[in-house]
Amino acid sequence: MAVLEDMIVNFLDHDLVKIVILNGHSGNAPLIDVTVRKLKAARGVLVPAIHLWRAIPDSLFKELYGADLPKAKGHGADPLTSVYSHLRPELMRPDLQEAPGEFGTLMGLPTVGLGAVRFEGVDVSLAVDVTDRCANGIAGGDPAVASAERGEAIVNHLVGLCTRFVEHLKDADTATT
Repeated sequence: MAVLEDMIVNFLDHDLVKIVILNGHSGNAPLIDVTVRKLKAARGVLVPAIHLWRAIPDSLFKELYGADLPKAKGHGADPLTSVYSHLRPELMRPDLQEAPGEFGTLMGLPTVGLGAVRFEGVDVSLAVDVTDRCANGIAGGDPAVASAERGEAIVNHLVGLCTRFVEHLKDADTATT
């Protein structure tokens, strides 16, 4: 949070007030939120954040994955594995792919996502790490459904969305005062 705040403050101190954060790690979303709210209060500026993996609409996921949709989304799986397969195929090692891990429990309760346990049908927030959920880090998805073609479609969607947002931001007022 301190690094992000320092970066944004430096931009603001140089009169660069149209700032967009592109976040590729869902775990950073709440930290980004706290930081930009602090800067909004202190500096009177709105700093939007696009959380990339959350910016993929369900309709695109359904179109790309069809019957494989339940296996697609997850830590250690897609959409990131497909995106990297498209952008950096030379770095991919599908020969090392593992199957999704077995889900763990904490406090005698099943883990849900990467931030909760389930009690009587209710998600209770808890500091859950991916290794609490499963030993190999592949939680909620299967990397075997990834493909460079799916990655290309995801990249095209995200680049288009971000480009349109930046175009919109050019004429938007980001001051709160």
